[in-house]
Amino acid sequence: MALRGTKPLIPRARIYRAFVAALKSFVRPGPGCDPDGEGATKFVTVTVQGARKPSEALLAAKAIAHSPLVKTAIFGADPNWGRILTAVGYSGAAVDEFKAKVSIGGYVLYDGKPRKGCRALG
Repeated sequence: MALRGTKPLIPRARIYRAFVAALKSFVRPGPGCDPDGEGATKFVTVTVQGARKPSEALLAAKAIAHSPLVKTAIFGADPNWGRILTAVGYSGAAVDEFKAKVSIGGYVLYDGKPRKGCRALG
């Protein structure tokens, strides 16, 4: 597809390769973002699996990512699974708390119930 009056870029053409190189020189995908942008001290990726529909996964992920309580827990390095499940609960996505699983950094904190030694605080 091309704008009216222009020719589309052909993937094997030299101009296409030049365009991609120029684009990559100043555009970085999420994980490559500057972690100090606007005072950020942490970089977090929210992954929601097992949702009934992609739209519900997006609702849950956005609720987690935008929750002030989750952000506070992340900033304080407090692995508070309760704040994460609370955000999912008010997101509008269907969730069964007895089937839910919360992991942070590869550590399972909640799997239908709190894991031994893991509790939701404040």
